[in-house]
Amino acid sequence: MNTLKAIPAYGREYDNHEALIADWLAGKDFRIDGGGYFSIRDYDYLAITLNYDDICIAHDYNPISSVSYINLFKPATPAEIAEFTS
Repeated sequence: MNTLKAIPAYGREYDNHEALIADWLAGKDFRIDGGGYFSIRDYDYLAITLNYDDICIAHDYNPISSVSYINLFKPATPAEIAEFTS
């Protein structure tokens, strides 16, 4: 498994997984741990070109207690996207 490690961009923090997923689906930026910025718009590049399976995002910069995973090979359904973007 090839996992991309990241944190929310611009100092954002999350109290729960649902809020993080809502921002992911809304196209908000996240930052690669020690690298550049990316968002859901970079899906093809991350999943296909770089061959990442999932993204591990630390909610509050504490990777032990607050981590969410986004599976790049199980994209959100249209209903899930509509729920977070309406």
